[in-house]
Amino acid sequence: MAHFAEINSSNVVQRCIVISNEDVVANGGDYTADVESWVKTKFGGHAWLQCSYNKNVRGEFPGKSWHWSPTKSKFYEPRPIDYHELPCDACTLNADTLQWDYPVTAPTFDQREYIDEEDGIKKQMVSRWEDSSGKWRGCKDGFYGNCLTEWYWNPSTSSWDEIT
Repeated sequence: MAHFAEINSSNVVQRCIVISNEDVVANGGDYTADVESWVKTKFGGHAWLQCSYNKNVRGEFPGKSWHWSPTKSKFYEPRPIDYHELPCDACTLNADTLQWDYPVTAPTFDQREYIDEEDGIKKQMVSRWEDSSGKWRGCKDGFYGNCLTEWYWNPSTSSWDEIT
């Protein structure tokens, strides 16, 4: 099966679809302008680009609202969303990697581990950037908005400070 992303005039992905390999071969072959034109004729829209589910070609496999970089010939994620479900204005797009950079390095997997005091089980703190504070905010034992305890990452000490 082959995957195609519809992009609008601003190079933003509108949707992704699956096309049979037989249709791809019969209409020009993998990653050709011919097959992408055929998909546009069949499904409409501004433009279609073949994409790789396995990330072998054109970078990441895109989703709705992802972006296409014609200069890099790669798809990349939209601006990240912060702790309060707002766009991370502090994040900047790295023009070389097409990855979003945060102003403060995120805590690592190991730095987010903790031992639950009640059951002694090793758990993983969920963390997300918070634009309003300029810090990584972590949540133990619950989901965002319903945490039992919340923490800010302190990069100076490489530890978590409880929010009181």
